[in-house]
Amino acid sequence: MGIPNTRDRKVLPTHPGEMLREDLMPDYGLTVSSIAKALGVSRQTVNELLRERRAVSPEMALRLSRLSLTYSKSSISNNCPVIN
Repeated sequence: MGIPNTRDRKVLPTHPGEMLREDLMPDYGLTVSSIAKALGVSRQTVNELLRERRAVSPEMALRLSRLSLTYSKSSISNNCPVIN
């Protein structure tokens, strides 16, 4: 039992697409095509993720973990109440 949070969050959480676009792609020389191939999805899906137009589903979180974008069970369960 903890202290309830009654304050509004002023800073929005960072979208995974932003982390991928800003941190990993330039550092490792990744392209949309190479990410799509590694994840087994279309380039359009990766592009939508990078442009922050697509949410990260539990399945996509597992695919992103292949690129060392590891998502913990708690971070996934915040977006998908089925996983407990």
